[in-house]
Amino acid sequence: MIKNLIVNGCSFTDDRVVHTWATELKKKYPEIDYHNIASGGAGNDYICNSTIDFLEKHSFNPNNTLVLIMWSGTGRKDLRISGEWWYHLREESYYYGRNFNDSEYYVFSGGLTNSWTTNKTTKKMFDWLYRLSDPTTLCQNSLLNFLNLENYLKVNQYQYKCTSYVNYWDLLEQSNFNAGDYSIGYFCKDYSLYQNYNFSNWFFVNEQKDCLAEFAHQLGELDTTGHPTEICHKKFAEDVVIPMIKNFITLN
Repeated sequence: MIKNLIVNGCSFTDDRVVHTWATELKKKYPEIDYHNIASGGAGNDYICNSTIDFLEKHSFNPNNTLVLIMWSGTGRKDLRISGEWWYHLREESYYYGRNFNDSEYYVFSGGLTNSWTTNKTTKKMFDWLYRLSDPTTLCQNSLLNFLNLENYLKVNQYQYKCTSYVNYWDLLEQSNFNAGDYSIGYFCKDYSLYQNYNFSNWFFVNEQKDCLAEFAHQLGELDTTGHPTEICHKKFAEDVVIPMIKNFITLN
């Protein structure tokens, strides 16, 4: 029986401001201890590292703990920073990261929307990181985050499921419709780690690996910022996530 639910992702998952698909899980299963550590603007470095940090700081029993990950954009960069800089940046930039127990601090670039360029401090922090990157290295970095976190969860015997906020697995398209994030399928198709990647613990909307963004687009439920509406989040939870979790809980 699942007693603990840990959820991580970006603004498509973070429910501190708006209700997301994760909020629906909290309402559906009030008896389960719910921990949403997602953060708007976060990238895959944050999602990987903060999940590991969070699990290391708590004494969850892997046998009754389920981890759900909705991976973020491939074009995003996250930096772990000192507490001093975190408190400084939170006064200046929207994309400062969450902290837990006053020990882990992050700042987010926000990705290819170039929001990091609007702040002089974050512009200095991320400028050379993006100059030294290209679509292939950005996609490879995300893929390595996926592998790192999955390996940690497997070694520690946590039950988990992953998805991505958008379909970036197309072998023919360089980027997706939603935010222009680079496609891992396109840029990593000759990369052995991608060719051998195991999707058995992932879930998608359909066989084409469409995700929440495509689900919202098909429903006409993307808002002006490119995010799913609360109506869409509720339907995505009911049609895609809850059936999977229900079966998962029944098996345990």
